[in-house]
Amino acid sequence: DNGAYSNGADVSKLQGRVNWMKVAESGIDYVMIRVGYRNDTDGTICEDKYASYNLISAQAVGLKVGVYFYSTAVNEEEAEQEGYKLCCRIFNNISGCIQM
Repeated sequence: DNGAYSNGADVSKLQGRVNWMKVAESGIDYVMIRVGYRNDTDGTICEDKYASYNLISAQAVGLKVGVYFYSTAVNEEEAEQEGYKLCCRIFNNISGCIQM
């Protein structure tokens, strides 16, 4: 172990509109951005309202970016739906994808 490490942050709509320049200047090296989730009340799959802003803005200031879907799947079918939506969001042009 050479003692090297990276500092990261997890963001979603809960953080509101992030000032990404401040984040980069604070020593954060990478961010994990929530791009979607399943609604607790009716199970609808939703896009995080700040996902696009966060993805574009974090990359613009040079941060490494990863994404995740906050899963609350209760069975295999729901897990597959969530995985498919995440892939659609990441690759955006997959044939047959329905936007979140």
